[in-house]
Order: sequence, then C-alpha cells, then structure tokens
Amino acid sequence: MGEATTPAPSVHLLATPSFHTPPGVPWETTEGATDAELVTEFAGRASFRTFDRPNPLTADNASFMRHILEIGSADFLAHATVTVYIAGISCTACNDVTSCGRLTVTATTAHRAQNRPAEGVVPAAIADDEQLSRLVRESFRDMQFVYDELVAAVEESLSEEPNPLIRAQRARQVARVVLPDGTTSSVVVTGSVRDWRDFIAQRGRAHSDPEIRTIAVECLREIAPVAPVLFDDLHIVAAPDGGEMVEAPPS
Repeated sequence: MGEATTPAPSVHLLATPSFHTPPGVPWETTEGATDAELVTEFAGRASFRTFDRPNPLTADNASFMRHILEIGSADFLAHATVTVYIAGISCTACNDVTSCGRLTVTATTAHRAQNRPAEGVVPAAIADDEQLSRLVRESFRDMQFVYDELVAAVEESLSEEPNPLIRAQRARQVARVVLPDGTTSSVVVTGSVRDWRDFIAQRGRAHSDPEIRTIAVECLREIAPVAPVLFDDLHIVAAPDGGEMVEAPPS
C-alpha cells in the first residue's frame, strides 16, 4: 500500500556547462573561474567587444560578473545552463516548479509506473502533529486501496483489448483521478543561471509555501558552487517559521 512521509526534498546536480575557448579570439581566462562563469563572461565581452579588458575595474571574471549583475544585463547569464534532479516532492510542488517560466521540466510520478504503489508526503506544517499526520497517512492508505481497486476493475472491463500494456495504461489513467496533490513526484529540471537565480529568489522567500521554499534553498546549495560569483548575493538565512529561506537583493 502507499504511504505518506514527511517531505524531505533532495536536489542532485546532473549537468553543468563546459567552456571551450574558440580559436582566433584574443581571450585569456581568469584563473579559478568556473566554466559557467567563463561562458557568461565570454558572452558579455563578445557583446561589449572588450576581450582586451580595457577597464581595470572589470578586468577579472568576478568583477566583470558583478558589473553585469549591477547594470541588469542578466541575459548573458542565460548562456550557462544547469540541470538538476529534484526528488521526494509533492505533485503540488512539482506543478509549481513546472510553472516557473523558462525552466525546462520533465516530471515523473510514482503512479505512472506499472505495479508500483503511489507514495505521498505529509505537509511540513503538520509533520510534528501526531494526530494530523496520522490522519493524512490513513487517508493516503485509503486512497491507495481505492486506486488499486479502480485499476483492477478497469483492466477487467477492458478484457477485449488484446494488448496488456494498453489495458494497464488506460486503467491507471482512469484511477489517477483519486490521487491527491500530495502524491510524491520527482523532476529533472534544466535552466540557465539567470532562470535559476529567478526561481531561487522568488520561491525562496519567507511567504512561499514551505515545501517549495525548501526546494529553492536546496537548489541554491547545490547550484551555487557551479557559479559562485553569480550566486554570492543570494543567502540562506533563518525563516520566521523556524525553517530556512533565501535572502535576495531587491529586484
């Protein structure tokens, strides 16, 4: 049977940029800069035609990156992309991530897999309340029973369909109607550094839903090392509710 657990979203880095200096360009990389920072700097210097670094105040990568952020030229950050895998989140949080503008999201939910019970999460707001947590877990077990019964009944009603895979797929499609928003999901998400900054800053605020806020905080922890200079103005701090949040500069 399905089970509900306290949400503990995890974020794992899957892919980051790899920078290759093009031939024939008078370009010298800054020692210690990451590939994500280098591709962003290259895009900016190509636009401004400043490969020779004429301004000593923005001669190295870090100073140039901060200058780009200060003048609002965030489009250059769109050239550095990062892919992460986010697991252990609810369908509600999954939908929230999916709705975030330019991020590319591939979602997978447990109930789409044949012969696997769906799982769910208990909202953090009631995780410490034994009675309410038990109520959620019991309701999820009841839902799983109804889901399994629907799958079996619909498959039986489609006995004239010779393909068993099609029967199972159609049965799960029908039974899915009873699955709650708390059903566990996972997502593969790709976005540029610009898009990740926007997601983390917006969803990491104090007033955001606690689950999506936790996801934003964990994304910052995992992604920031890919381009430290481009995330050093976003800070993880204590939230009013005792959790964590992201402190970002005014937009």
